[in-house]
Amino acid sequence: MADNVILPATGETIATKEIAGVDFQKCMLVDDLGNLIPSFLVTNGRGLGIVILNDQPVKGLAAHGADTPINPLLLGANVTTSLSALTPLALNKLTQLMATGDGRLITVPYCAPEDQLATNPVALTTTSDVQLYAAQSAGVRVALIGLLVSNTSATDTEVIIKDGTTEIGRVNASLSNRSSQPGAFPLPMKGTAATVMNVALSVAATTVRITPFAYRTRL
Repeated sequence: MADNVILPATGETIATKEIAGVDFQKCMLVDDLGNLIPSFLVTNGRGLGIVILNDQPVKGLAAHGADTPINPLLLGANVTTSLSALTPLALNKLTQLMATGDGRLITVPYCAPEDQLATNPVALTTTSDVQLYAAQSAGVRVALIGLLVSNTSATDTEVIIKDGTTEIGRVNASLSNRSSQPGAFPLPMKGTAATVMNVALSVAATTVRITPFAYRTRL
């Protein structure tokens, strides 16, 4: 077994220990506040020189808004201005947490503010298709969260939601639902990427107005 080593720059003593026939050095260090730093095993390298893996405790130098002598390690997330601009990763790949610019963690089904689509009311009177949202860019689809429905006519009808020309859902717009009742969905109703989202009435009426709530996404 090799002898103990004293580091020439700092004077700390490194105790040598033999493990499975290999010599290791155990370095006991103290930070500037007198706190014991966790020990680290350092190989003597068999003549290649001693390499210290870490000589500081795991802590942050300045946590957000902190003024204590020893600040906690600050965990954070990447700021994004558009989730739809990100390329989805493959299965089992590590990803980063995403947050808005003011620090709000983004979780499904919500999105970055820049990915929220307009909530402009749409008036329907016929069974013909009316554009709810224009086709997004390549790889980006519309995710419809819900609709506010108002039927001021005397006709029972339904609002048909379409992915292009294909029906993907309906919301009641009958006389019993004539006073702006919300049609919220358990999960977002997603269209096909780069495809317009349309709406139409099942029966013509005067007048049905809907206010949509949606965002754009790649998934």
